[in-house]
Amino acid sequence: MTANGDEYQTLGLVRRYLSETGIDPELIFPIMRRMGELRDAWVRSERQDSKGGALKPTNQVHAMAFLAASSAVMHDRKKLGVREADAYVAKYAKIDKSTLTSFRKNVEAGNLAAYQVDTYEKFVKEIGAFTEEEFEPEIRRCALLCGDFLRNP
Repeated sequence: MTANGDEYQTLGLVRRYLSETGIDPELIFPIMRRMGELRDAWVRSERQDSKGGALKPTNQVHAMAFLAASSAVMHDRKKLGVREADAYVAKYAKIDKSTLTSFRKNVEAGNLAAYQVDTYEKFVKEIGAFTEEEFEPEIRRCALLCGDFLRNP
């Protein structure tokens, strides 16, 4: 990802800034969609000669990976049961808890594509680095954004 990598990184910084300022999530969706398009194009070019099934769109993977990672970190840091953590995150994302639980179990078991597992692990590290003060508010804010994005692809 050379020139597109620069665009991707820049868009990522803009997306984070806008979401932290509390702007309406729907105004951020075009940026997120473009980031997904760039990554999907890069992955397709890298996989030209490889065999394998169709990849899930990046945008869907990122949203689900963030939600699953949020649940996992919440389970560890807040000493919640796994089901409680899934329910907490799913509530703020306004998605069905079973969808989140299924994705989390599959990613933790390594049953998904490597890029899905890598994305999840990246988010676990990032979320794990949140300070205690920002931890729950950031999870709630991002879960809402991810849920909105999943409902409005």
